[in-house]
Amino acid sequence: MVASLTDKGLTSAAAEERKKEGRSNLAPPSASPPTSRILRRNLLNPINLILGAAVVAVFAVGEGLDAIFAIPLALNLAIGLFQELRAKRRLDQLTLLTAPRVRVVRDGGPVEVAIEDVVEDDLCLLAPGDQVVADGTLVASQGLELDESALTGEADPVDRDAGDAIMSGSFAVAGEGAYRAERVGEDSMAARLLAEAQSGRERLSPLQRDIIRLLERMAFVAVPVMIAYLVVQLAHDLSVKETVRNTVTASVSLIPEGLLLLTSARFALGAVRLADKGLVVSRLDAVESLARVTVLCLDKTGTLTENRLSVVDVMPASGVDRADLEAALGRFAASMPAGNRTLAAIADAFPAAREEPVEHVPFSSARRWSGVVLSGTPSNHAWVMGAPESFDDVGDLASKATDAVRNGHRVVFVGRSRPLSFSGVDRTAPPPSDPAGLVVLDDRVRPGASDTLGYFADQNVVLKLLSGDNPETVRAIAERAGLEAASWTTGAEIAGLSTEGLAKAVDEHQIFGRVSPQQKRDLVDSLRAQGHHVAMTGDGVNDVLALRTADLGIALQEGTAAAQAVSSLVMLEGAFLSLPETVKEGRRIVHGITVVARLFLLKTFYSALITAAVTAIAVFAAAEPDYPFRPRNLSMMATFSIGVPAFFLTLAPRRPDPMRGRFITEVLRLSVPAAVVAAAAALTTFYVERHGLDATLPAARSAVTLSVCVVAMAFIPMAEMAARHGQRQLGLALALAAALSVAFPVIFAVARLRHLYDLVPLDGGEVAVALVSGIAAALILLAVTAIVRRAPDR
Repeated sequence: MVASLTDKGLTSAAAEERKKEGRSNLAPPSASPPTSRILRRNLLNPINLILGAAVVAVFAVGEGLDAIFAIPLALNLAIGLFQELRAKRRLDQLTLLTAPRVRVVRDGGPVEVAIEDVVEDDLCLLAPGDQVVADGTLVASQGLELDESALTGEADPVDRDAGDAIMSGSFAVAGEGAYRAERVGEDSMAARLLAEAQSGRERLSPLQRDIIRLLERMAFVAVPVMIAYLVVQLAHDLSVKETVRNTVTASVSLIPEGLLLLTSARFALGAVRLADKGLVVSRLDAVESLARVTVLCLDKTGTLTENRLSVVDVMPASGVDRADLEAALGRFAASMPAGNRTLAAIADAFPAAREEPVEHVPFSSARRWSGVVLSGTPSNHAWVMGAPESFDDVGDLASKATDAVRNGHRVVFVGRSRPLSFSGVDRTAPPPSDPAGLVVLDDRVRPGASDTLGYFADQNVVLKLLSGDNPETVRAIAERAGLEAASWTTGAEIAGLSTEGLAKAVDEHQIFGRVSPQQKRDLVDSLRAQGHHVAMTGDGVNDVLALRTADLGIALQEGTAAAQAVSSLVMLEGAFLSLPETVKEGRRIVHGITVVARLFLLKTFYSALITAAVTAIAVFAAAEPDYPFRPRNLSMMATFSIGVPAFFLTLAPRRPDPMRGRFITEVLRLSVPAAVVAAAAALTTFYVERHGLDATLPAARSAVTLSVCVVAMAFIPMAEMAARHGQRQLGLALALAAALSVAFPVIFAVARLRHLYDLVPLDGGEVAVALVSGIAAALILLAVTAIVRRAPDR
């Protein structure tokens, strides 16, 4: 609490009254979108609107049974919505664990409350890492510096004094202060930032973007084809009923309904599984994002280490008494208004009474030193503390500091400042001082950290350590964690490098010590510019810029609220050890969706080819533009060849192999040639039945349905066989194909089922043509699949 603060704040009763009146803050954004948005996204998307129009059309011409194609869609919707809503409930509960708390003054003393419990006129306290959660005016400031980059885009901290207006969205990086909350809830800047954060949590993952990009390209081709087919039908004077049924069949067959829904629902289920391992997902795209990471940037403190410092030794300078040094350290730590982990460890080691400082300079990561002036006799005592290399003269302590750093310890220099006042001092560098001694601190490596680092190294994920500590210290701790670093550099050495020079330094070095927050951000930017998918872990205000810039920010629960606010994943206590499971889960999801996407897109592609072929034949051969399917035929095929196998194959366990190749390439390299084969089988069957056997149009359509079902059933295991990464579930795929194939003879044999799916009995010749065509296509597909599996990555 700010030492000079005398304001007693609101009473609990007054705060409760304001909350009842609606004069309170907004709750932080949930880890999942609102229920209304989930429903709207799943029910009112363009695909569902098209299918809904198709349902209305077939009912309008008196063929309501044709709307059976909507049943698989409804089933997909129900399953997807159930999984997403269940995940939302679980993630909402976990949001409470990671939501930042706010310190306010109530009834004369500081208490912690949730963000939504901050009310108008509350007196809110700020310390390094705290967010400003409401717009207001500073009542008190002791060296307070705010990062307002979220508001202004300016990364440099800004000094703020009592009387200054501050806005929500900024956070404290140094010093401490107190402000009066004047605009809360929807009246504050926080409302807009929270809304942006909420929408940002729904950003599409690379996989979802690939699927949408593919659908857009397909639409660019399919729409002209559909228009041409409709024109051809009208030119042949088909009845309204026949035109509608043909058009609905062609339109529905072109839509891979459920693919996007399956993807988002699978991500939601993955997020719940990760939550059980202590990794709270604040954006669903994070599940896939970590699976694609090629570079993992680690902040040593709190990630490799336990985030708890302890003093292991003090080293007095020549001529300084050890007892005097320890007493000075205790006074410094007890009296410095704005504390941090280093001062907390010193205060624990050397307890002392708090004194009111005459002046002080709070510590910040940018300047790497702090100072305090304490009253004394016969004159004031001015002390400075910080990184040894930040000071011009450390005397005979230099070698001692180097030895301690090489042993993996953190070393802090303490000196007597020659100027007894910091007023007018250039704070970018410490003032001249006389060495007093060194404080040696230790930060324990997290148990199991070596296993986590070893996993990433085995997976060819490049590890980079970005730290404000001395690179020798970082290197020693990295070695204790099992990471042998070949080379390292410092912030001073990379300062001023050109873009090309920084890129070269990023490639050559693994450890970057004494780097500023801005340099961390620049290093992450450089890696991303080289095409890497970068994840960054961190816990402090010095990590925020890099966390925000990375493709995936990972914060620690025990870290600052600012770090959590800009991250996509929050690790609960000890969850660093579970990061490999996050990678594995994401990879399993992507591998499974890649296999299933082939099933969806096979139907889409062969339908587009069939529509184009029927249109061309009608134009150039003056044939009737009869479509080889009916809507109910497609419904049967979609249910048994896509819906059911997709559900089981997506959830099947898979080996978490590294991601290789692009999703679109992996899907198209089999789906496109398979679609050509399936379309050829369908068209061959249809025209042989119609013109070779003089079969009726319903019989020809039933034969085509049987032929394509043979191809589709054979394609289920082939979609797995083509998987070159991840565990192939070939046995499951074969079992599904065999079990589902039994349904087709049953459907053809039972009159009610035939009627339901708009099929008619076939004679021996008609069945033979359908089976020969389907089996021949399946054999060709087997050869195509073998070729695809051997093709190199692209």
